[in-house]
Amino acid sequence: MSNFTKEQLEEICRKGREVEGKNPNVYRKDAAGAIIKKDDRRVESEYGWEVDHVFPRAKLEERGISEEEWDAMINLRPFHAQNNRRKSDDYPDYTRAVVMNKITKRNYAHEKGKIVNPDVQKAINEYYGFDDEIVYGEVMIGLFTDRAIATYRRLPYLNYEQRKNVIENIKGVSRIVPQDDISYAPNLYKYKPDYIIHGDDWLEGPYKYLRDEVFKAMGEIGGGSN
Repeated sequence: MSNFTKEQLEEICRKGREVEGKNPNVYRKDAAGAIIKKDDRRVESEYGWEVDHVFPRAKLEERGISEEEWDAMINLRPFHAQNNRRKSDDYPDYTRAVVMNKITKRNYAHEKGKIVNPDVQKAINEYYGFDDEIVYGEVMIGLFTDRAIATYRRLPYLNYEQRKNVIENIKGVSRIVPQDDISYAPNLYKYKPDYIIHGDDWLEGPYKYLRDEVFKAMGEIGGGSN
């Protein structure tokens, strides 16, 4: 196990994202979405964290990277202890164990597949001289069905299958799922995305309540919204 100085641990912990409403000098959020506490290094604690080697040490050894380079700061990040144990030596795909509920600011068990941030993958490739392919997440489109559209406006010229065919041919789209309700919440609870992206036509007006539902749902499942 690597031995880190107090200064190094503080630098690593600061890599965690700030948590809204929490003192950033005490609490941070790891890359998998779990809240951690700076001075809590206990494995079984709700907020305990460990130092994660983003590109696992075992894999670095297999690549012939010297042990002195395993602890390069670019390859270190704070990770909730349970997430770190669940991640193990997986890279760049891994599974998290816990995540923070954005409403209660408490962690809860929620296993889900994750991918190391593409920018982090690129930085690690550059540092270690790897030419590994960058792995990205999937883009899922929730497409309104004709039934859902009919609840608030007239039907468009193209029917659901025709609209789906158009979107299927857009580069980068991995999956299209039907959204049979004007509310986004049912699909969010079903598929539990990491993020949802929507236009700005619901910031005010009669559909603002849909936006509020989305923020509530994403907060409960530990995701984000833009």
